[in-house]
Amino acid sequence: MVLETEEINIEMSSELSTTGVNRLRNYSKTAYAVLKNRQWKATMRGPATFFGIKAGDQNSTETSSEVAPFTVPKTNEIGSRLTKNFSFFATNYALFSTVLMTYEIISDWTIMLWLFGIFGIWTFVLRAAAAGNLFPLEVAGVTVEKRVLYLGMSLLTSIILTIYVGYTFLFVTGCTCAFSALHSTFRNPLSYKTHDSLEETDPFTHSMEEGGVEMSGDGI
Repeated sequence: MVLETEEINIEMSSELSTTGVNRLRNYSKTAYAVLKNRQWKATMRGPATFFGIKAGDQNSTETSSEVAPFTVPKTNEIGSRLTKNFSFFATNYALFSTVLMTYEIISDWTIMLWLFGIFGIWTFVLRAAAAGNLFPLEVAGVTVEKRVLYLGMSLLTSIILTIYVGYTFLFVTGCTCAFSALHSTFRNPLSYKTHDSLEETDPFTHSMEEGGVEMSGDGI
């Protein structure tokens, strides 16, 4: 009996592990599909929709004056609300991150110089290698192979970016995550939901449903 119980536990653990791996793969494919297939310009939400400003036109297809734009979600609504809002406002969140990163780079000339310097060196090396004017490369009598040069440049680039750009990147990433998480948590999807349901043509929501994540039918 003990052996049978252990075998059952092992089988259950294996099934749970397989389910978790499959779900993780589905999330990865979904994220890739959103990045690849999303029409970024067409999915930019205006200020009225993003901030939940009640439009003067009561017949607006994106906003509704009858539903509160920001509400505190119940515990069982958080997952569904985050999924819907992250998908619907992904372009706005990406724009926020891009603007913040651009501001950080412009406000710190050292970061801009390092980035331009790295970009220039890589461009020069790749173009020279493609034209056949770089290799074979000899340094102090030692022949440097293409693979070794690229590996060394990649390592040096990673070190430079980590030291001089890493803090800025982490700062922008943290601010973007915090901003998008707060907005997605409290933004009420019902206030911008259309009669035809925005989620029906949303590849992110569709893939999440196929992966076994339940979505509430009322939009929250």
